[in-house]
Amino acid sequence: MVTSVMQNSTISQLLFAEVLPCNILRLVAEIDAMLLRLGVTHRTLTWTCDNIALFDLPGTRIAIAWANGPANGLATCLTLSVGPSPEMADFGQISISHHALCSRLVERLRKRCLPIAVLWHQASGPVTPDLLEDMLDYLPTLPRKLNQDSYALA
Repeated sequence: MVTSVMQNSTISQLLFAEVLPCNILRLVAEIDAMLLRLGVTHRTLTWTCDNIALFDLPGTRIAIAWANGPANGLATCLTLSVGPSPEMADFGQISISHHALCSRLVERLRKRCLPIAVLWHQASGPVTPDLLEDMLDYLPTLPRKLNQDSYALA
């Protein structure tokens, strides 16, 4: 008897006190180029709206979403997620380490964009645009500015 295993998606939210200093279209192009270098030739890029891009490849979905002025004193929230694709969600096959790939993407971005905080989450199954939008409602409140160059989250 074969049993299916529901895979988790790793989700990171990079929080910014100022307007996102990164070019989102460049980020999407860099991820596409990275996938090509990894030999991923079967992939689709879907823009579900102006601020959410989904890469679907066999067994894996990479989601990128951003929101300017999401709430709670934040200027921008950039969300990156790597997890199972909807087509492969019911199969126990893992073609690449979702958590490792998400962590690697976030570390590359942190060096360039300097978020004030990074929040990590796990979700069961594939990430959807609705989930990404809903997560914005639960962002922490940015406390008052401590000095010209630093912020702290409680």
